Order: sequence, then C-alpha cells, then structure tokens
Amino acid sequence: QLGINRVYQNVSEKVMRDDEIVYLIQKLNSNGIEMIPLMGDKSWVEDGLDEYKGIIDEIAAYNESSDEDVRIEAVALDVEVHQLPDFKSHKKKLFKKYIEVMREAKIYASEHDLKVIQVIPTFYDDISDKLFETFINDCCDEISIMNYTKSAQESAISTEVEYCLKNNIPVESVFETMRD
Repeated sequence: QLGINRVYQNVSEKVMRDDEIVYLIQKLNSNGIEMIPLMGDKSWVEDGLDEYKGIIDEIAAYNESSDEDVRIEAVALDVEVHQLPDFKSHKKKLFKKYIEVMREAKIYASEHDLKVIQVIPTFYDDISDKLFETFINDCCDEISIMNYTKSAQESAISTEVEYCLKNNIPVESVFETMRD
C-alpha cells in the first residue's frame, strides 16, 4: 500500500547463515520488495575488508543455493569514514584512503555479481570535487544520500545528484522525517 519496493537490512556473516534471513528475503520478494543487505564499519578504512569479504562470501553462497528470483543483487555500504577520530583534521587524507578501500570493496562485490550502493552523508562532495567524482566513478553502482539537512534538503544534495547524472549513477535521497 505504501509503494515500498526496497528494504535495507543490516547483516553480518552470522545473519547471512540464518534461515530467518532466507525467509525474510523470500517474504519481501513475494511482495515485490527487494532486500538490500546493509553493512559497514569505519574501521574498514584502517583495518581492511576481512569482515566485509566474509559477508560478501556468505551472500554469494546464499545466491548460489537460491532460485534466481530471490537472489541478492546489491549490497549497501554505510562505512561512515567521517566518524573516525582524525577525520576533521585529516579529511582529504582519510577520504583518499576511504576511496581506495571502497574501490577494493566494489571490485570484490563485482567479482561476486553484486552491485554496490554507497550510503553517504551530504558533505563528502565538500572535501574535494575531484576526489568525490573519483568516488562516484570507482566505488559504486548507486548512491544513497543521508539527507538530514531539513533547512536545505534540495541544495544539500544538488552537487551529488549532478555528479550522479553526469556519470549515469542512480541516486536516492533518504530524508529525515522526525521533528527537531
């Protein structure tokens, strides 16, 4: 009734091995709703992608054992590099490292026939136009912008949308609906 066609579900290696996730995926799919596994940890930027790769391997195993109509086609990465303690004083350096790691994450997902949706805040484009465009081109198949700037929701994402349109990257905006 609400027109929902996509649900993001936080997952781990353990969750992907649970029969309950299979039920959830099948139930959502039977109602025309795609389930996107959501994962991410700022520590990946500095510690590597072992956890991520384990989850991707579990998703690939799930897909191999599932009927085509209930396979997972994409994953969402919400890594939040901006939550690292040194981010404010080393934005460009950490954003470059984030791009390197997210490029590797996209390659690994692609090798397992999965698309990557990057979940980002509205200000990554403010760090560097060039780096942001590199991120758009190299690290995702789609972006989801956490657009929580109530006073300027449209202007807060205009640059991101422009880059996505220029580079044929689908973009969605997630709005805050709660009162201040």
